[in-house]
Amino acid sequence: DSSAPPPPFLEERGSKGSNHGRSDTSPPPVCPPTSVCSLGPPVPSTAVYAVYTSGSTGRPKGVVCEHRHLVSFVHAKGEDEKFGPKSRVLLASSFTFDLCQGDVFTSLAFGACLVVAPREALLHDLGAVLKRSRASHVTLTPAVWSLMRLQPADLPFLRSISLGGEAMPVGVVQAWGM
Repeated sequence: DSSAPPPPFLEERGSKGSNHGRSDTSPPPVCPPTSVCSLGPPVPSTAVYAVYTSGSTGRPKGVVCEHRHLVSFVHAKGEDEKFGPKSRVLLASSFTFDLCQGDVFTSLAFGACLVVAPREALLHDLGAVLKRSRASHVTLTPAVWSLMRLQPADLPFLRSISLGGEAMPVGVVQAWGM
């Protein structure tokens, strides 16, 4: 019957053998019902996400971001960098990098278009991706930005370059008159 739903797909992580991704028509285990509403509404001190540091001090550690921190950051970033419905924000960093959170949440909050390019394209020719996407905003590390051999005139749509996550070389600042 083509109208019947497909059988549930189970992925058994960490098990050995040939049962990875097997189709199983047995009923799922019974779990107690839960509801997001039962958690109550978010409050400023509620955790919204966690990131892990790079471990540059010796050991990586988890850092919890609360709603109040995210809201304050998103508001400040959006206002300072003039995000809006006509903004095109190139998501140039990995989801695991905390700089990414600012671009994602600020784009959502200010109605901007979040441009997600293939990772391969970002790694091989970021300048071309910026041009093709007509990005108005981008957030990168100074090291990645300094690899591009472009001048401000090459990227007429780019209104905001946010660099962070590491020390800023003076040459990067001087080259772009920042």
